[in-house]
Amino acid sequence: LKPGANNPRLAHTYTLEPVYQWGFNAIVENERSTANHGTAGALLRQLYVRQALQSLITQKLYIDRLEKGYGVPSYGAVPVWPRNPYSSSYEASNPYPYSPSHAIALLKSHGWKVVPGGVSICKKPGKGAGHCGAGIKAGAKFEFTMRYASGTLTIKDVTVAERDSWEKAGVRMNLIAQSFAAILGASTPCPHGCSWQFAAVGLGWDYGGTTYPTGQELFAKDAQSNYPSFTTPAVNKLIQDTITPTSRSSFVKYENRIAKELPDIWQPERFTVAEIHKGIPHPPLSPSSNSTPATLHWK
Repeated sequence: LKPGANNPRLAHTYTLEPVYQWGFNAIVENERSTANHGTAGALLRQLYVRQALQSLITQKLYIDRLEKGYGVPSYGAVPVWPRNPYSSSYEASNPYPYSPSHAIALLKSHGWKVVPGGVSICKKPGKGAGHCGAGIKAGAKFEFTMRYASGTLTIKDVTVAERDSWEKAGVRMNLIAQSFAAILGASTPCPHGCSWQFAAVGLGWDYGGTTYPTGQELFAKDAQSNYPSFTTPAVNKLIQDTITPTSRSSFVKYENRIAKELPDIWQPERFTVAEIHKGIPHPPLSPSSNSTPATLHWK
């Protein structure tokens, strides 16, 4: 993946280089949300709900039309771009491609009266096949509130596009624009319950100087950065296996499970660009933002 054409005034002297981030971007969901008398959290703990939400996000279109090509898709907790030895074929294949018909079918098969353009309503409460799920009462509305970071037009455009797409399946997402700091302050991990529902700051997660993208910081039980308060015994075991791996298969099992379980709603990760003088041979720019001036020299 390459950025668009360089500025004509610079192209004769400089090369436009992408600087991919070693991370992913996602909308954080709170599976322990107490909003709407606990209905929000009960909804988000249902895998089919998270699958429906993800199936209504069309990442490639957002990258092409709204981000002008300056982005790459996220399909899980392991970066799929730049190409790397950690990304599995399952995750890179996009497990939940854009499909409004699939999202609507999921909701109908779990007891929802789908109201495209409106708000879908639970008609079959309770647990078990064909029902809305534990903690979801009859008449419950498929409605949420999402805080998104203000001040950046691209973040706003993508967020509004996602809201409009979710409405195709009768999912109402009420948007609240806030500062980056305000969202971070409000959207904290709360395994015992709190009111926030969705948060989109637009920056995602950056593994920084850590080249090994384990889930220990993100999705292990009681992890400091486990904002969705997502946890299952199976995932905790898989994360532990990535910390002391005996083979690559243990890591693949972890990342595939996370890509399937959707503890976050994946969305495009934007990348930055650099203008490099054509007289300076250089290796690919570091996705972990490490500067390596010792490798640079004039021809």
